[in-house]
Amino acid sequence: MLFLDGIKGILSRDTCSRAINYDKRTLEMKLDAEAAGVNFSLADFKTEVQKIRDASEFTQLLDNYQYQMCRVCRSLGKDDPEWRKYNKIRVGSFHILTSLQATLIAFKSDPEGQKRRLHKVVGDLQDYLLLVAREVMPNIEGIESKSYVSKGDLSEIRPNTVSKALNIAGLNEHEVNTFLEAIKD
Repeated sequence: MLFLDGIKGILSRDTCSRAINYDKRTLEMKLDAEAAGVNFSLADFKTEVQKIRDASEFTQLLDNYQYQMCRVCRSLGKDDPEWRKYNKIRVGSFHILTSLQATLIAFKSDPEGQKRRLHKVVGDLQDYLLLVAREVMPNIEGIESKSYVSKGDLSEIRPNTVSKALNIAGLNEHEVNTFLEAIKD
Protein backbone atom coordinates (compact mmCIF):
# COMPACT_ATOMS: atom_id res chain seq x y z
CA MET A 1 0.00 0.00 0.00
CA LEU A 2 3.07 2.26 0.35
CA PHE A 3 3.26 2.75 -3.42
CA LEU A 4 -0.42 3.69 -3.59
CA ASP A 5 0.00 6.20 -0.79
CA GLY A 6 2.90 7.73 -2.73
CA ILE A 7 0.83 8.39 -5.85
CA LYS A 8 -2.24 9.69 -4.04
CA GLY A 9 -1.18 13.29 -4.68
CA ILE A 10 -0.59 12.60 -8.37
CA LEU A 11 -4.08 11.19 -8.93
CA SER A 12 -5.72 13.91 -6.84
CA ARG A 13 -4.17 16.88 -8.66
CA ASP A 14 -6.39 19.41 -10.35
CA THR A 15 -4.27 19.35 -13.49
CA CYS A 16 -2.76 16.52 -15.51
CA SER A 17 0.99 16.36 -15.98
CA ARG A 18 3.55 14.10 -17.56
CA ALA A 19 6.02 12.29 -15.30
CA ILE A 20 8.78 11.89 -17.90
CA ASN A 21 11.04 14.43 -19.56
CA TYR A 22 13.15 13.00 -22.32
CA ASP A 23 15.72 14.75 -24.51
CA LYS A 24 17.20 11.88 -26.57
CA ARG A 25 20.17 11.28 -24.25
CA THR A 26 18.63 11.80 -20.84
CA LEU A 27 15.52 10.38 -19.22
CA GLU A 28 14.19 12.35 -16.25
CA MET A 29 11.48 10.75 -14.15
CA LYS A 30 9.49 12.66 -11.56
CA LEU A 31 6.77 10.35 -10.31
CA ASP A 32 6.00 11.91 -6.97
CA ALA A 33 5.72 15.63 -6.28
CA GLU A 34 7.39 15.18 -2.90
CA ALA A 35 10.29 13.12 -4.23
CA ALA A 36 13.08 14.59 -6.29
CA GLY A 37 13.20 13.50 -9.89
CA VAL A 38 15.89 11.09 -11.00
CA ASN A 39 17.98 11.74 -14.12
CA PHE A 40 19.49 8.98 -16.21
CA SER A 41 21.91 9.66 -19.00
CA LEU A 42 22.21 6.96 -21.61
CA ALA A 43 25.96 7.63 -21.63
CA ASP A 44 26.11 6.49 -17.97
CA PHE A 45 25.27 2.91 -18.91
CA LYS A 46 28.15 0.94 -20.38
CA THR A 47 26.22 -2.30 -20.99
CA GLU A 48 22.70 -2.96 -22.17
CA VAL A 49 22.48 0.47 -23.79
CA GLN A 50 19.89 -0.77 -26.31
CA LYS A 51 17.64 -2.06 -23.50
CA ILE A 52 17.90 1.33 -21.79
CA ARG A 53 16.96 3.04 -25.07
CA ASP A 54 14.02 0.64 -25.54
CA ALA A 55 12.91 1.28 -21.97
CA SER A 56 13.08 5.04 -22.42
CA GLU A 57 10.97 4.88 -25.60
CA PHE A 58 8.31 2.69 -23.97
CA THR A 59 8.42 4.86 -20.87
CA GLN A 60 7.74 7.97 -22.88
CA LEU A 61 4.81 6.30 -24.64
CA LEU A 62 3.37 4.92 -21.40
CA ASP A 63 3.68 8.31 -19.73
CA ASN A 64 1.84 9.87 -22.66
CA TYR A 65 -0.97 7.35 -22.20
CA GLN A 66 -1.23 8.00 -18.45
CA TYR A 67 -1.37 11.74 -19.21
CA GLN A 68 -4.19 11.21 -21.71
CA MET A 69 -5.97 8.91 -19.24
CA CYS A 70 -5.76 11.70 -16.67
CA ARG A 71 -7.53 13.99 -19.11
CA VAL A 72 -10.12 11.27 -19.71
CA CYS A 73 -10.70 10.80 -15.96
CA ARG A 74 -11.18 14.54 -15.49
CA SER A 75 -13.85 14.59 -18.19
CA LEU A 76 -15.68 11.50 -16.90
CA GLY A 77 -16.09 12.59 -13.32
CA LYS A 78 -15.81 10.36 -10.28
CA ASP A 79 -19.37 9.01 -10.51
CA ASP A 80 -18.89 7.45 -13.94
CA PRO A 81 -18.09 3.70 -13.79
CA GLU A 82 -15.39 4.16 -16.44
CA TRP A 83 -13.57 6.65 -14.15
CA ARG A 84 -12.49 3.79 -11.88
CA LYS A 85 -11.32 1.62 -14.81
CA TYR A 86 -9.25 4.38 -16.42
CA ASN A 87 -7.70 5.26 -13.07
CA LYS A 88 -6.80 1.62 -12.43
CA ILE A 89 -4.92 1.65 -15.72
CA ARG A 90 -3.19 4.90 -14.66
CA VAL A 91 -2.18 3.39 -11.30
CA GLY A 92 -0.70 0.44 -13.19
CA SER A 93 1.20 2.84 -15.46
CA PHE A 94 2.71 4.64 -12.49
CA HIS A 95 3.64 1.34 -10.87
CA ILE A 96 5.53 0.14 -13.94
CA LEU A 97 7.22 3.52 -14.37
CA THR A 98 8.27 3.42 -10.70
CA SER A 99 9.59 -0.13 -11.16
CA LEU A 100 11.64 1.05 -14.12
CA GLN A 101 13.01 3.94 -12.09
CA ALA A 102 14.12 1.61 -9.28
CA THR A 103 15.57 -0.87 -11.78
CA LEU A 104 17.62 1.82 -13.51
CA ILE A 105 19.04 2.99 -10.18
CA ALA A 106 20.00 -0.59 -9.29
CA PHE A 107 21.31 -1.28 -12.80
CA LYS A 108 23.55 1.78 -12.70
CA SER A 109 25.24 0.38 -9.58
CA ASP A 110 25.37 -3.28 -10.68
CA PRO A 111 24.84 -3.75 -14.44
CA GLU A 112 25.68 -7.45 -14.53
CA GLY A 113 23.68 -8.37 -11.43
CA GLN A 114 20.62 -6.36 -12.54
CA LYS A 115 20.57 -7.41 -16.21
CA ARG A 116 17.73 -9.91 -15.72
CA ARG A 117 15.69 -7.36 -13.76
CA LEU A 118 16.18 -4.78 -16.52
CA HIS A 119 15.02 -7.26 -19.18
CA LYS A 120 11.91 -8.10 -17.11
CA VAL A 121 10.87 -4.50 -16.52
CA VAL A 122 11.36 -3.65 -20.21
CA GLY A 123 9.18 -6.67 -21.11
CA ASP A 124 6.54 -5.50 -18.63
CA LEU A 125 6.64 -2.01 -20.18
CA GLN A 126 6.15 -3.50 -23.65
CA ASP A 127 3.30 -5.79 -22.56
CA TYR A 128 1.54 -3.03 -20.65
CA LEU A 129 1.88 -0.52 -23.46
CA LEU A 130 0.55 -2.99 -26.05
CA LEU A 131 -2.47 -3.75 -23.86
CA VAL A 132 -3.19 -0.08 -23.20
CA ALA A 133 -2.67 0.95 -26.82
CA ARG A 134 -4.91 -1.80 -28.20
CA GLU A 135 -7.68 -2.04 -25.66
CA VAL A 136 -7.83 1.11 -23.57
CA MET A 137 -6.74 4.06 -25.68
CA PRO A 138 -7.05 2.99 -29.33
CA ASN A 139 -8.03 6.51 -30.42
CA ILE A 140 -5.32 8.44 -28.57
CA GLU A 141 -4.42 10.57 -31.59
CA GLY A 142 -7.94 11.98 -31.64
CA ILE A 143 -7.85 12.62 -27.89
CA GLU A 144 -4.40 14.28 -27.97
CA SER A 145 -5.56 16.86 -30.50
CA LYS A 146 -8.54 18.00 -28.41
CA SER A 147 -8.37 20.60 -25.69
CA TYR A 148 -11.29 18.89 -23.95
CA VAL A 149 -12.19 15.21 -23.92
CA SER A 150 -15.82 14.12 -23.82
CA LYS A 151 -17.38 10.78 -22.93
CA GLY A 152 -18.13 10.15 -26.62
CA ASP A 153 -14.37 10.17 -27.36
CA LEU A 154 -13.77 7.16 -25.13
CA SER A 155 -14.03 3.45 -25.51
CA GLU A 156 -15.53 1.38 -22.72
CA ILE A 157 -12.88 -0.68 -20.93
CA ARG A 158 -13.62 -4.35 -20.37
CA PRO A 159 -13.08 -5.49 -16.77
CA ASN A 160 -10.75 -8.32 -17.86
CA THR A 161 -8.54 -5.73 -19.58
CA VAL A 162 -8.17 -3.89 -16.27
CA SER A 163 -7.35 -7.16 -14.51
CA LYS A 164 -4.72 -8.03 -17.14
CA ALA A 165 -3.16 -4.58 -16.84
CA LEU A 166 -2.95 -4.72 -13.05
CA ASN A 167 -1.51 -8.23 -13.26
CA ILE A 168 1.23 -7.07 -15.67
CA ALA A 169 1.93 -4.16 -13.34
CA GLY A 170 2.17 -6.50 -10.35
CA LEU A 171 -0.62 -4.85 -8.40
CA ASN A 172 -3.40 -6.32 -6.28
CA GLU A 173 -6.73 -5.28 -7.80
CA HIS A 174 -8.52 -5.26 -4.44
CA GLU A 175 -5.93 -2.84 -2.98
CA VAL A 176 -6.23 -0.58 -6.04
CA ASN A 177 -10.05 -0.60 -5.69
CA THR A 178 -9.77 0.38 -2.03
CA PHE A 179 -7.30 3.13 -2.92
CA LEU A 180 -9.54 4.57 -5.67
CA GLU A 181 -12.53 4.55 -3.37
CA ALA A 182 -10.52 6.58 -0.86
CA ILE A 183 -9.49 9.26 -3.41
CA LYS A 184 -13.03 9.51 -4.81
CA ASP A 185 -14.13 11.63 -1.87
